[in-house]
Amino acid sequence: MKTNHIFIFCDNHEEVVNELLAFGFMEGSNRIHPNQGTQNRKFYFNDFFIEILWVHNFDEIQNERSKKSKLYERAEHKTNTCSAFGLCLNYSKEEDELFENCYKYKPSYIPSNMFIEVLKNEDSPSLPWTFRWQTSGTKLKINEPINFSKQKLSKIIFGIKKKTIENNYLELFNNDEVFFEDSKEEFVKLIFTKSDDKKAHFFESLNLIIEY
Repeated sequence: MKTNHIFIFCDNHEEVVNELLAFGFMEGSNRIHPNQGTQNRKFYFNDFFIEILWVHNFDEIQNERSKKSKLYERAEHKTNTCSAFGLCLNYSKEEDELFENCYKYKPSYIPSNMFIEVLKNEDSPSLPWTFRWQTSGTKLKINEPINFSKQKLSKIIFGIKKKTIENNYLELFNNDEVFFEDSKEEFVKLIFTKSDDKKAHFFESLNLIIEY
């Protein structure tokens, strides 16, 4: 199981991005997701990226196609019990059991022969919105500024209220990269490969902790 990227929904993206830039991170590309109502700004690392995500068109994110994805509920995390976090995994047969009962989401911005496999976790919305998709053809080289260029992501920890979980999602994460920790407060922690001088930083606007 390998992580492709995580997303974090926010409603104050300028403040959030400024906090990341002030730390010293370099910003990568950004895009609008047509007909989905969301927009992003991204920060790339050696083997994954962080996606800062927000709603830019409320009509689009609540249209018939987008509504079924339950992304809007994630965007409204401050007013409900949903997690603001999303977890995208690289496509692998090893995770077929995890995605066995997935929702097949077909946004208009991907090729017509593709779909995104989504675990909406509607019964346990404090879990991240988890997804993957299978691409075809040769993987394109990404030309983006790389943060922590000498380190790689070694572990992700999501802080969740475990007693609220009502499905077997956690049981299917028997691996050495993605973990879940019982916590009263929601957070995500990214741990990079060890260095001689280990440091940590908390990004308050994102509930994001980085150990590097």
